[in-house]
Amino acid sequence: MSTSKAAIALAAVVWFGGTALADNFAEPVWADAPLAVWAEWQHDQQQLPAGSPFDVYALNWGDGGPETNESISTTPSMPGGAPPWPVVRLEQLSDFTQLPEGWQSTKDAALHFNVNNWVDDKPMKKLRIQFTYRDPLDTGKSPYVELIEILDPALPGGSGNGSVDPGNPNPVHVQSTNPVGYVYEDWVAFPNPDWEIIKVIVPQGVVLQQTYINTISPEPASLSLLAIGGLVALRRRRA
Repeated sequence: MSTSKAAIALAAVVWFGGTALADNFAEPVWADAPLAVWAEWQHDQQQLPAGSPFDVYALNWGDGGPETNESISTTPSMPGGAPPWPVVRLEQLSDFTQLPEGWQSTKDAALHFNVNNWVDDKPMKKLRIQFTYRDPLDTGKSPYVELIEILDPALPGGSGNGSVDPGNPNPVHVQSTNPVGYVYEDWVAFPNPDWEIIKVIVPQGVVLQQTYINTISPEPASLSLLAIGGLVALRRRRA
């Protein structure tokens, strides 16, 4: 799939003060709707893996309920592909240090979150990716999504490999003045994948505490409203 066929919602950012972890602090209104999926990693509670592979499965995950003849994708779409439930894969164990409050990056390090979706014929996928983090070195940076790769064996191109890329590859994030920061990003992918790999960059020195991901295949009737919102956002950006 070419990038010309991909559509992205602008990144949305929010932060709150406080010192405790926020559990799904920016839950989307559609989180419990049919064809919705969610997954949660609490990096302050989940130890870095020992040995290989460098996988950590979601601490909690679930869905908003099936529709007729629908099912969650639990079969790998390609060799080494989708696991039977959401997982984050580390590129190198040495990229992170385990601390009581979470995973601290030793460089600008990448994590790959594999998330399974409902297998359906809806035209697009909405995603919300939330992070709770600490910035003990006062870098002023926060975790962010660099790329989302979509996979579906039914898509054109054989294995269905493709990617969606934000219009701004470095979305503006808000760093709280407290040691705990909260940020989320909204994405939209066309066409609708069975599963995706979300590449997240954790800047050097930042401690990732929690990752929470929501996805949904909305009904076509909601697409026009989404398109209108996207056009308004683009117009404001260009103004």
